[in-house]
Amino acid sequence: MSCNRFEEIKRFIHFNDNLTQIPKGQLGYNPLHKIQPLLELLRQRILTVPKEQYMAVDEQIIPTKSRSSMRQYNPKKPHKWGYKTLSLAAAKVPVEKDFKKGRGTTVEKLTTIDNTDISVVTWYDNRVVNLASTYVGSKPSSEVRRFKKRKAYQNVSCPKAVTVYNRHMGGVDLLDALLGYYRIQIRSKKFYHRIFFHMIDMMTVNAWLLYRRTLADSDPYLPLADFKCAVAEGLSQSNKPSTSGKRGRPSYELENAIEAKKLRGPIAIMPSRDVRLDQIDHMPLDH
Repeated sequence: MSCNRFEEIKRFIHFNDNLTQIPKGQLGYNPLHKIQPLLELLRQRILTVPKEQYMAVDEQIIPTKSRSSMRQYNPKKPHKWGYKTLSLAAAKVPVEKDFKKGRGTTVEKLTTIDNTDISVVTWYDNRVVNLASTYVGSKPSSEVRRFKKRKAYQNVSCPKAVTVYNRHMGGVDLLDALLGYYRIQIRSKKFYHRIFFHMIDMMTVNAWLLYRRTLADSDPYLPLADFKCAVAEGLSQSNKPSTSGKRGRPSYELENAIEAKKLRGPIAIMPSRDVRLDQIDHMPLDH
């Protein structure tokens, strides 16, 4: 695809009818009208994913410096300018990292606001950590292993609130990190383009996490970058039907043969399984 063709597609891509948009200042005005059908479609698809018992609500920033009334500035975020969104993250993630080493001093204060008991816990780890909870406090505490500067391990006390937070908030930081690895860096003056690109990144990362969740130990592992390339290849080439395709369910014998041949040495670049089985007439090319 040429650059001019790509720019033409980006120029004319639309998700809603501008004639049906309610003017700004009137009742029922929706600032996301231009992209609302896409957001609703993705929301319905996400709702089909089984939810876990513990979920975390995360505040995300869609990075952009475009001129829009929805743009916000938060100096505490890695991307200070952008559109603020709220996402629901799962607790269990495939990759768990160790937390930084700390000291273990704990201070707890209790208060009641609107007939709701609130526990505020301060724990000195590598730095001061403050947590507020309505159902868990510092007790019962547990012990965690920490590495001291004297090159020795020691057990320090860890409050219950920190243990619960570390156990069920891993998906929040993981999603932000994965989104930042291979983010779509396409500039546009239209605000909904930036939201559209962010939705593509987020849905691809969610699909990769579901792929990791269902991946067996014996199956070959596909990194996130290769997964996004496979998705892009499948979406860009799986379109044209063919009249010469075989009927019935596709066989996995070809995939097994290709994987076995890969172990014996390098082979020619093969298209993804979705592209090979999409009933497209693939012609051989001379290199």
